[in-house]
Amino acid sequence: MNRLFLCVCILSFMILGAAKNRQKVVEFNTDWISHEPEVLTYRTKGNNGEGLYQVSISKNKEFIEVYINIISNNFSKTVWGKMSTDMEPMHSKSKIIVGRRVIMDTNCSYHDKQINIETTMKPYNKVLKNSITYEKPVIDFSQTPFLERTIPLKVGKKYSFNSLNPRTNKLVPLTIVVLAEESIQDIACNKIELTTFEGKSIHWIEKAVPHRILRIEQPEENRVSTLIF
Repeated sequence: MNRLFLCVCILSFMILGAAKNRQKVVEFNTDWISHEPEVLTYRTKGNNGEGLYQVSISKNKEFIEVYINIISNNFSKTVWGKMSTDMEPMHSKSKIIVGRRVIMDTNCSYHDKQINIETTMKPYNKVLKNSITYEKPVIDFSQTPFLERTIPLKVGKKYSFNSLNPRTNKLVPLTIVVLAEESIQDIACNKIELTTFEGKSIHWIEKAVPHRILRIEQPEENRVSTLIF
């Protein structure tokens, strides 16, 4: 009798634990993404002078595509990403050009819970390759510019994800913490802290759909990006 009771208790705890884990799965809302490309352009100011930062997103019945462009003095970064409509990454590419010397190309693909990533650095002709097997959902670097627009935000809420760091070709933590409610140009926003492989940044996201990111502060780089209305 005691043995049967013990087995029932263990089974109950296992069921409760599994249910708890299921509750932690984030449901991404991408309904606001249009079939026609949404293009948001930001003016940036920082240690490297002024520049432009642009994010373009569109969706069809099968997938979402995002294009990111960053341009500043002697620096250019272009990112393309493709993912399912429920934010499961499929493929991404990036090209970084620093001055006239360094060009870094990254190609990343996701298939059957495995990431294949390859980064080539020129003019050194250095190639880094890696294959990563994962179980929990992974956030690709192409998704971070609009990730917080797809999840429910409430003051005090915290989200943690696995994220791909293309600099090391490894998985690292990505966190989002909702700090407060504030307004930018009389637009009600959620103020969040985003921590990625690139460091910490503070974002102001409008509460109303389509949840545009209106302002980004990157204290470690002394950079501020503001949306051009």
